[in-house]
Amino acid sequence: MQRVRTVILLVLATLSFSTVASCKEVSPQEVQMHSCYDANAAVDYATRYLSQHDPEFGSIKLTPNAHDLGDEWVVIFNPPQGTVGGSATVNVQKSPCRVVGAILGQ
Repeated sequence: MQRVRTVILLVLATLSFSTVASCKEVSPQEVQMHSCYDANAAVDYATRYLSQHDPEFGSIKLTPNAHDLGDEWVVIFNPPQGTVGGSATVNVQKSPCRVVGAILGQ
């Protein structure tokens, strides 16, 4: 159990560091091109993010649900009904489109 907690903490620390490290200045044209004002764009961005940062992501078909919170989307990936496992939650800022938080549940 202690090992699982350690792994989860390492994953969260890696995700947090990766999110902060990926911030950069962008031009107004890039902001327009890289904004996530619709749910599909936010889900695609969150899916790519999880694919890059979690090697296990994609082994089980998780169903994404996007919730609009104004300046950001909260994308929750739920496992299929009847299966055991956790969900992933990714907060995606709308403009510029970037991940501002991610949690992998168990």
